[in-house]
Amino acid sequence: MAGGFAEWVRAVRPGLATFVAAVALAAAFHALHAALGNSGGRQASRAVFALAALVPCALYVLRARHATQPGHAGWLLLAGTSTALVSSYLFGASFYIFYPADFLMWSETDFVNDILKFRTGHPLFSAEVNNESYTYTPGSQILTYFLASITGHATSLPAYRCVQILYTLLAVLVATRGVHSLVAISREDGNPGPTRYSMAQEVALFGLLFLVATNGVTNPFIHNLHNDALAQCVSLLGYTLLIEYGRSRDRRILIALLFVPAVGFLVKQNLALWGGYIGLYLLLFDQPRSPSRFAAYAAASSVLLGSVIGLCYLQWGDDFVYWVFYVLSQHKVVPVQSFQHLVASRGYLVVGLVGALATIRGPRASRLFGLWAIGALILLIAAWTGGINFMRHHLGPPSTIAAMWFAAGMLRFWPDVDANRETAEVISRKTVLRFVLASLVAALLASGGLEILRRPLPTLPDDAYRYLADIEAEFEGHPPENVLLDLGSFIYLRSGTVMRDRASPIGERGSTDTGDLSGVLQRLDEHHYSKLLMRNYGNRNFWYDHHSWPKSSGIQRLLEKRYQVVRRIPAVSGQEILWTRVAPYGFSEIAVLEPKRSTTSTPNEK
Repeated sequence: MAGGFAEWVRAVRPGLATFVAAVALAAAFHALHAALGNSGGRQASRAVFALAALVPCALYVLRARHATQPGHAGWLLLAGTSTALVSSYLFGASFYIFYPADFLMWSETDFVNDILKFRTGHPLFSAEVNNESYTYTPGSQILTYFLASITGHATSLPAYRCVQILYTLLAVLVATRGVHSLVAISREDGNPGPTRYSMAQEVALFGLLFLVATNGVTNPFIHNLHNDALAQCVSLLGYTLLIEYGRSRDRRILIALLFVPAVGFLVKQNLALWGGYIGLYLLLFDQPRSPSRFAAYAAASSVLLGSVIGLCYLQWGDDFVYWVFYVLSQHKVVPVQSFQHLVASRGYLVVGLVGALATIRGPRASRLFGLWAIGALILLIAAWTGGINFMRHHLGPPSTIAAMWFAAGMLRFWPDVDANRETAEVISRKTVLRFVLASLVAALLASGGLEILRRPLPTLPDDAYRYLADIEAEFEGHPPENVLLDLGSFIYLRSGTVMRDRASPIGERGSTDTGDLSGVLQRLDEHHYSKLLMRNYGNRNFWYDHHSWPKSSGIQRLLEKRYQVVRRIPAVSGQEILWTRVAPYGFSEIAVLEPKRSTTSTPNEK
């Protein structure tokens, strides 16, 4: 394998050290806020942030003086700034990571519910009338549970979220290796130049990729309980392996690539498309072209993917097909939304293109172009499939791939130590490219177009814990299975209760008018639940009967006849919208409903 295992190990050590330093700095921010309060803590954290960003470069300049190398000074400044920004992200994300409830986004309830099912031996996919199944494959949920379990935190929501950060860390470490390989291919022209990088370059590279892998445009939910973090890790592993194969044509790497579509499918259905991406590279860009390799890969990867799908079907039957394939297939792509996603992520389109222009050169330019073309295709298809909703998370992995190309361009034309034996013509050309790269980085950072700039600020108000206590109080004196909470499985995880009639499975099918809602209607009509806790009840955005659905589910009307609002849990107050343009998903007002005991149903009401 190109470079060998030892080179992979050397490549990840600086990144791991940078991450540890960023965690320590984030802990310092927490200590400052705890000691000085929010106001004093903010001021002190900003001062510490500035010191972390500027001191490495300042110390170097003071020590070197007239011997200062501008290239090295620039990398030190970028390394310090990116590390400080990573620590700001970790500080802010920690407030979400350690929040002990699973309603910070729409998927968290279903993610935790799958873990609960796995723990109790309940089928992960069951009949649609139960309204308890998730529309994604269970690879991420099961692996997350396994990793949390081996640390002794099998039922800890914070542990589950820490695992998502671990997936992101692994993804960035792999992507770092991919950047090194892109530069190596670009330099394989008889005058390869240095293959080792300074610590400043390695730290800056890791910091830049980590910030993009957690950016607010296309990766805002990476620390939440969703399949996105592991999906990004698998995607970047697949792309880095493809780069390695393009560099060496090593058959061992091609064998590893056989497993990417099948493993990816277990994490998220759309990752099965990796079989097509890799096959297309072999068919169009592999040099020398080998039809036999393409045919062997296509056949073997298809058999592996088909076997995984077949095993899932044997385990869960038609219910697996219904939730994993049919339900998602009913969400139609809206071309206007796809185009809007592309426009919103234009910063990453620019960095990917500029990086390609700086990197694709030399006798192996055609190989580099092929790798870049596959990355561009991944981005376009992600934008198209992301058009099924207004979220942009489908574009997360291709955004990081674009940043890999930009980072490769920086390493290619922004050396750590300035050259002193080049011709005036080469110096002039490289000087212009360095200026363009530096100007682009500054412009994108200043404009916020990449959404990687975050201040070291708390992201959750104290009232979020009052809200949580109010929810838990409603379960006191009631068996958990008798209290229906629309979003959130944290209480049911404690008791081992697999709860039916959740908002997400009902909403998934109500929006396309494809679901059988007879079960929930019957249970509500028969007062199966002694208490209901529901957000948005009585308004147009009610999750069980949304105004945008093709037709009403009938749930709102039935609840008005059979249940009454006895009190309301106030929404979380003081929430600052810092990273994602909207407050966390599940912090709105909750209506507490109890049965109207004096009401009797009639056939017309059922």
